[in-house]
Amino acid sequence: MRIAVTGAHQVGKTTFIQFLEDRLDGYQILQEPYYILEEQGVLFSEEPTVDDFLLQLEYSIKLMEERYHNVIFDRSPLDFLAYLQVLGSQQHVTNHYEKVMDCMSSLDLLIFIRIGDPDITDSETADFPALRDQVDALLGEWVQDFDGEVVELSMPLQAGDEKILSFLNK
Repeated sequence: MRIAVTGAHQVGKTTFIQFLEDRLDGYQILQEPYYILEEQGVLFSEEPTVDDFLLQLEYSIKLMEERYHNVIFDRSPLDFLAYLQVLGSQQHVTNHYEKVMDCMSSLDLLIFIRIGDPDITDSETADFPALRDQVDALLGEWVQDFDGEVVELSMPLQAGDEKILSFLNK
């Protein structure tokens, strides 16, 4: 099964992936492009830029084009498209939209982690809170158009959120 966990920054995606990793056998976890690229020596700006998100988008597409099986992607190309849209880079969104949708169609499941209520990251400690809120709202709209299976969660997990595991164990 090919799974991507999507959402704005600091919503608990990586924490949720660790939750899945502890409960699922045989899945490969692919770190989000930011960390992979950083390990390769890429220096990102202190404040997010269009170029930073464009580089991550292209890397995310490359990862999704690999035919991994039983994989969980920490972030999807849709994330980076949303950041580019919010930052006002409509041209990049237009140029990459079809490729992103093609990559997304290879997923069996998209897990969208929303900003929770209560939010696990308070507005005083969140990095770029306005950007975070706007990306969360935009992804909330966009995942409705995703043709595949979508599960929407927020952190911290609620008792019933183990339903995701029953879906994965089918």
